[in-house]
Amino acid sequence: MSNDTQFRISRRSVLAGLGTIGIASAGAGLGTTAFFSDEESVSAELQAGRLDLLVDFRATYKPWLGLEDTQAIVDGPVYAVPGDEMTYVVGQAPDWRDVDDQVLTGEAWASATRQIDACEYENTTDIRQEIGDGQFVDGTPEMDDSFYTGYVDGDEGVMFSLNDVKPKDEGEATISLHLCDNPGFIGVSAFVDSASENGLVEPETSAGDDMGDGLGELANFIYVRVWRDADCSNTINGDESPLYQGSLAGFVAAIDEASSEQTPVEGLQLMGSRMNGCFEPGVHCVAFDWYFICEPEDFDLPSDAVAEGTIGDELDAAGIERDVNVAQTDTLSFGLAFNAVQCRHNMVPNFRHVVGEGFGKNDAGADGLATPVPLEGKIRKGQSPQKGTFAYTLQNNVTNAASPLNGTNVPNGTSQSFTLSYDGTTANLMVDDADDTVDIDMLSDITDAVGVTVRGRGTVSNAVVENLRLQVPSSGIDTTVPTLSAFDNPSYINGDDDQPERYCAFLDVDGLDEGFTLTGDATLTWDGDSSQEQPAVYFFAGATGA
Repeated sequence: MSNDTQFRISRRSVLAGLGTIGIASAGAGLGTTAFFSDEESVSAELQAGRLDLLVDFRATYKPWLGLEDTQAIVDGPVYAVPGDEMTYVVGQAPDWRDVDDQVLTGEAWASATRQIDACEYENTTDIRQEIGDGQFVDGTPEMDDSFYTGYVDGDEGVMFSLNDVKPKDEGEATISLHLCDNPGFIGVSAFVDSASENGLVEPETSAGDDMGDGLGELANFIYVRVWRDADCSNTINGDESPLYQGSLAGFVAAIDEASSEQTPVEGLQLMGSRMNGCFEPGVHCVAFDWYFICEPEDFDLPSDAVAEGTIGDELDAAGIERDVNVAQTDTLSFGLAFNAVQCRHNMVPNFRHVVGEGFGKNDAGADGLATPVPLEGKIRKGQSPQKGTFAYTLQNNVTNAASPLNGTNVPNGTSQSFTLSYDGTTANLMVDDADDTVDIDMLSDITDAVGVTVRGRGTVSNAVVENLRLQVPSSGIDTTVPTLSAFDNPSYINGDDDQPERYCAFLDVDGLDEGFTLTGDATLTWDGDSSQEQPAVYFFAGATGA
């Protein structure tokens, strides 16, 4: 079995909603009686585990109209949200109601979806009898396309259908993902099911619109935000921030791009609290809101579809006029899909490495390294015959404890293999030709960052590390980076630096706190002007900053 096999046991893809907006929408042997005999047996039993994803949602619409006018726009029932006369529930599953048959406030809905264990129901798509009368509407899924007697489980769920949206209209949907029994990765996908120019009217042509590809521009003028809604509150608050913000068209494109990356799930991987973004079993909410832009200031809304840009920049890049009239009569159907995959045997280890100019333990701070680092080490050109030309040591910067200085004699320019290792409590450094290793107690100060710096001097003294390899057993990381040479420092090449330094830092490394091995081949080349630490190879380990 190859290590890169991706198991898909009990996978379930669930559509969490399709929104439509626009104008239209055994055996043989010898017998004997002469010998005593006895037979014992033991049995084993296996039962497959469960990974199931159930979805509920609540969709609201704010057209800035009264109830009667809103009912004319929405294909299906409309219920005013208590305390907000201009916001209406236009779809939800399950269709939670209070004892007076009224829809719940956002806070009450959030409380219900988090407290009720969807995974316990035998029939997840119709839970009326298990909950009891009076707590949600006594209907059937066939009675209405947007209100459900249970959870969305395996089939498409229609969140809402709007037939006459206008600029400045807005809406929101909070989707609760119920992950049953086992940890799992969760991915979200977005798609446009259909889009049409739906003909042209005079305001469109006057605004410079034409039939083009016939798909219309409505998806470009719908501004959306998607975020992990930790408290299922329907609003961005606290530490929450958008996973995406920009046009709906840009969101679909971003999902397509994310789908090409190596992740365990389809689409954009949501990040849970466990290693590699794995989610614990339980309830996890995702929120999606939309707004039909029109005001001049709306075009300044930030967009992730353009680097440090706005939705106006998006429209410019797409060759679309900044005039909402080009979207008149356009129709659009779009959807969100969620999928879950077991975490076990399916980890894609997370880490990144950066190569930069400077002294790694300090300058890698710009890349995310938390400074000061708790662990330092070095292999330097030594001048003492007792310690040899390769002298090495480790230091704990938290306790200010240092290991003894050890070393070995090797000829100038000779490569030596080194190993820096960590077992979760103790760091160890050794050079192959040396008699002893050096070690230092680190407790739990090393979490997810480790790296190496090479330093040279003048035109001859250089430090080179080849075959630099990081191995992390707990997460399966095994990666090698190109040769690192001090003389490759751009400032040195340009003649601006007489003491060149370069570093390679591994950051955000999954499982590093449980132990790692960093190996490589170090070569020190020097002349008569070299000092004890020029040339040298330095090590650092610690944490990636916030």
